[in-house]
Amino acid sequence: MHTMNILLVADHTLFRDGVKLLLQKSNILSKCGEADELSNALNLLSKQQFDLILLDIKLRDAMGLDSLRGIKKSASITPIITISDELDLHLANQAISLGASGYVSKTSSYQELQRAIDSVSDGKVYLSPELTNKTTQTRSHHHSASDISVLSSLSDRQKEVLKHIARGSSNKGISAEMNISQNTVKAHLATIFKILGVHNRTEAFYFAARAGMPLD
Repeated sequence: MHTMNILLVADHTLFRDGVKLLLQKSNILSKCGEADELSNALNLLSKQQFDLILLDIKLRDAMGLDSLRGIKKSASITPIITISDELDLHLANQAISLGASGYVSKTSSYQELQRAIDSVSDGKVYLSPELTNKTTQTRSHHHSASDISVLSSLSDRQKEVLKHIARGSSNKGISAEMNISQNTVKAHLATIFKILGVHNRTEAFYFAARAGMPLD
């Protein structure tokens, strides 16, 4: 396989360094761009082209799969392999439906990442085989989908309301900030609580924090 110019997007430096080192050892890599946030990745993509993008979907400045949406809009023809903490078939299917070419978890071996890169380079879609095993495991209803997957199912307006909740804003404050009525705020809150499977603002805040939701 020819060497590739790869963009590696992940917020943890140690993780990026480890993946880059492994890619260099296997002679896959000709050049590697790095970004620790979605905004930095989009900046790089506006200046140069890459053969492949490796994307850790939990970034500081993007919620759920918004990072994938943003990158796909900026680099529509570049294959993207998403990397996640979660072994979640629903999240993987969401990623593929949004244009990702592959999905692997951080528990995967480097050999599996190589297989994913090979498959995607051949124009195929790659899903971690661990996912099929995961579906056979019994999980509680509340945890049937990963936190990131659930966050990704919120609408843009619902995500905006959730950010305000996480900052401690009152209904009146959210109403003023978003220029919507307090009744609309209450309706959004009821829907958000139902989607997240929580009962109040405090639980919603902890859910968002656990999923790594950015507050900016």
